[in-house]
Amino acid sequence: MKIHIPELISDRISEIVAATPQLVAELASSYSQQAFAKKSFDGNPWQQNRDPRRRGLELVRSGHLRDTMHVDIQPDRVTISFGDVTVPYAQVHNEGFDGEVVVPAHTRRTKRGEQQVREHTRHMRIPQRQYVGPAEELDRQIQEQIEALANELLNR
Repeated sequence: MKIHIPELISDRISEIVAATPQLVAELASSYSQQAFAKKSFDGNPWQQNRDPRRRGLELVRSGHLRDTMHVDIQPDRVTISFGDVTVPYAQVHNEGFDGEVVVPAHTRRTKRGEQQVREHTRHMRIPQRQYVGPAEELDRQIQEQIEALANELLNR
């Protein structure tokens, strides 16, 4: 019985390369989803809400932001993104925002009835509460899992 070591190693390496994008996608998407529960990303805790009466998870009122996660797996890269047309605030929360915004004219309903509000500008300061992006902690997890996968496939 002849064993062709170069072919055997080449086949195992091909298996590792083929399985890596799916592994990275699972780890990265899980890490981003856990950021909402841990209220931190890459070891950096999110800024607390100023209203002490607000309880529960930051950025999670309906869960719609978390539900808009998109995972695109390519042979040479994995892309995780959040937000769509119905969640335009995803980038603002992930990166933070400090600036002027235009509030359009609208009707405000109060106990005293309806009031017309004219278009105006307002200064908004939204702290960064990152949940997706490059993270050293995630890189370490990915490295460990790829090494474990490689050891498993090469040692069978």
